[in-house]
Amino acid sequence: MPLEIHTKMLTTAEAAKLLNVSSPTIVNWIEKDAIPYVQLPSAGGKRREFRIPLKGLMDSLQGNYDITGEVEGGGIVEVEEKPD
Repeated sequence: MPLEIHTKMLTTAEAAKLLNVSSPTIVNWIEKDAIPYVQLPSAGGKRREFRIPLKGLMDSLQGNYDITGEVEGGGIVEVEEKPD
């Protein structure tokens, strides 16, 4: 029976949106090995592409607030601003 892997992987933009930081900040953290990541193969020297495992990202955070409660079912909870 083939092995099935169901890991929610985020793009740098998705991880940045989740943590309310910029995409370059996520890339800086990747370059410093501060968060887990997977680097995708590059085609002909094009821009580097990364994927960040959601669970690994959550596990790498520190502090006194558990953000994992904000993430439901392996997805990202969207917060919409309501007009006044």
